[in-house]
Amino acid sequence: MYHCAQNKTRQHAPKKSQAAGVKHRDKLAMEAFECHGWLHITIHDYEDIALVKIGHQDDHVPYWSIDVPSDVVEFVRNNPKLTPGQVGQEIDTLYNLTEFLCDSCGMRS
Repeated sequence: MYHCAQNKTRQHAPKKSQAAGVKHRDKLAMEAFECHGWLHITIHDYEDIALVKIGHQDDHVPYWSIDVPSDVVEFVRNNPKLTPGQVGQEIDTLYNLTEFLCDSCGMRS
């Protein structure tokens, strides 16, 4: 069974590492809802048919991708000697991605 990525009942509280010297990073949480969204797929070995059941009780804002754009990933891979702050400044300059600014890399407007 699969559940809606924004289903509030399936969200877990963030866990902070207790290890010494670990830096904690800022991470924006996606908004969650009491949508009761689920998907169940049943496939039998002896049939060429899949039974698909879906449920979603409440509409909510659409899921948005939080993946890092591929060109930004490539930039980071191609510049391994830059510090996180330098990477952030370069990405902001090159791609104008100011919404990705974070406290942990020292870049707040």
